[in-house]
Amino acid sequence: MDVQAYDSYRIGVQEPGIYTELINSDDSKYGGSGRINPEPIKAEKIPMHGQPYSIAYPLPAYGAAVFVF
Repeated sequence: MDVQAYDSYRIGVQEPGIYTELINSDDSKYGGSGRINPEPIKAEKIPMHGQPYSIAYPLPAYGAAVFVF
């Protein structure tokens, strides 16, 4: 299995607007490297995963992030 990190991982979202990271498994308080997304991310009109908008953010290998709208 090839596991890799992404500098700009894009995921589809339903609504235009600003998305803020709520939790990131790579945060140092969870034992990660500390690479989090502290700045809000504006959704772009780039369809992805069956959704009309998307956001792009750094995603570490074996990482997960949760965003709120």
